[in-house]
Amino acid sequence: MERCPVCRATLADSTTCRRCGSELASAIQAQTEARRLLQKAVSALATGRPAHAARLATASSQLDYTPLAVAIKNFVEHRRDTEQENSANTFTENTEGNAV
Repeated sequence: MERCPVCRATLADSTTCRRCGSELASAIQAQTEARRLLQKAVSALATGRPAHAARLATASSQLDYTPLAVAIKNFVEHRRDTEQENSANTFTENTEGNAV
């Protein structure tokens, strides 16, 4: 965490903001967990588990919003939609010649 989420002061290596005195240990812990979940999401995506990657990215973004988490969720959603369209098109192509 580079800035205090309360007053936006630049943070040093402390869990308390030097300007406003906010205790930031919980926020820092949440951000650390969000990064861990995001790393697992990238790994899940790389190993062919897109649904799991989307769940992990969602959990990560609930703790700390990042563009990467959103990109993973959007990628998986787009991929799923494309697969469903392709599946529907294949079904239509296969049944067109079989009219009764």
